[in-house]
Amino acid sequence: MALPTKDKTYNYTQINQAVLAQGSNLATNRRYLRTLVDALVALGTWVCVASSDGAGGFDAMTGPSTAQASRWTDDSKLVWQSEGSNHSWIVLENIGAAAVGTAGNVQIKYDLKQNDGDGWGCWCSLSTTGTFTGGTATAAPAASDASEVNVALYSYYSDYLSFPGNQNSQLHVWGSTDGEVTHIVGAAAGRIFAHAMIVKAKDPVATNWAAPWLGLRHSGSCPNGAAAASNTDEAYFMTHMGTPGTTGPMYLTGETIYRPGEGTRYSVWSSNVADEDTTEWPLCQVGLYSGFVGHRGRKGLLFDVYFGLRTAYHGDTYVNGLGQKEWVQIGDFVLPWTNIAMEMT
Repeated sequence: MALPTKDKTYNYTQINQAVLAQGSNLATNRRYLRTLVDALVALGTWVCVASSDGAGGFDAMTGPSTAQASRWTDDSKLVWQSEGSNHSWIVLENIGAAAVGTAGNVQIKYDLKQNDGDGWGCWCSLSTTGTFTGGTATAAPAASDASEVNVALYSYYSDYLSFPGNQNSQLHVWGSTDGEVTHIVGAAAGRIFAHAMIVKAKDPVATNWAAPWLGLRHSGSCPNGAAAASNTDEAYFMTHMGTPGTTGPMYLTGETIYRPGEGTRYSVWSSNVADEDTTEWPLCQVGLYSGFVGHRGRKGLLFDVYFGLRTAYHGDTYVNGLGQKEWVQIGDFVLPWTNIAMEMT
């Protein structure tokens, strides 16, 4: 099929960032996470509004929120420890559409609240209504309403690792200039080990969905190993719906061969090939179907996210009639890209 026209304009300045092995799992994972947070801020659509350095120093959320210098100033400021003890956390606010402190700006929290000597885990959540409050040296801020959504933003697809560990890796962070789409991809040794999306729904239903923000979530393993990393077999989004509201899943829908079945499972066949008559590769825009009891039904689309055939390998690009790269395959998803190869090692 002809390549689709992108819904949005994107900032690609933070892609293809080499994160070199630092000699240990902990040191490398620290470097990777700090590089990721710095890249989000560098996009210009996210700003730090609260943080803790893991050694007793912290800046709590203010009301309304204000921009604050991150306390993650070097790798040593990322400290994993159990909640109730000094540990590191950080909250970023999306300022793509409105100034910091504007009511309703979505916020993301990274919380290193587990005793992990190798730095593998990171608790990640969104406040879809931007209501994180508080924060101390021993506890990260929490949402003041029901809008906090645990989204597992470091979804560890094929190899069960949410961070690279002690190996060289490539970090790709890009997003729309209006802040409504953010993608994070981690790759090492030719494989995707992490993929995150923080997105606002396209054409969302207005009823009972006042803050239509979502975070990609995943559970279980990939059935086809490395080639299926970031596959949709057990991928879905988490959001917050209703009044006073609850959090829950938003499943993926589409056309052509893609159909939901058995809750979170999708048929994306590993044996598919390009159309044998036209040689075109089909792309199918991803829609959203609510799994909330009382709110079930199709609720909108995703900006610039398509299903592609699994036989296309992650990192493969789709080119336009001028031979310019415009889209990239990440597992079963085809995402907006720019005219440069995606580095995978």
